[in-house]
Amino acid sequence: MRNRITISFLAEDHDIIAHLQTIRDQGQSVSGYIRNLIHNDMMNNPNNNSIDALAQAIADKLGAGQIVANAENPTNHNEPVGLEEKMIIDQLF
Repeated sequence: MRNRITISFLAEDHDIIAHLQTIRDQGQSVSGYIRNLIHNDMMNNPNNNSIDALAQAIADKLGAGQIVANAENPTNHNEPVGLEEKMIIDQLF
């Protein structure tokens, strides 16, 4: 059984619409992508919201393997990565 919820975008959301179109063009399910974002938000998954985790994900995509966090100036693991930053990084890859 499928439950449907319709969402609407505002005129200033053109960047979100473009990003979702990119997701679709890559052959991914937009619904699945949004469900994954919501699940991560519900679980308050720090792995998806920390700067170090985001840097590791970028390194993984670049094939660089493990990276070492700066021990002298550690990042705040509670500082969330915003949607705009995630979209910019996603567009890079």
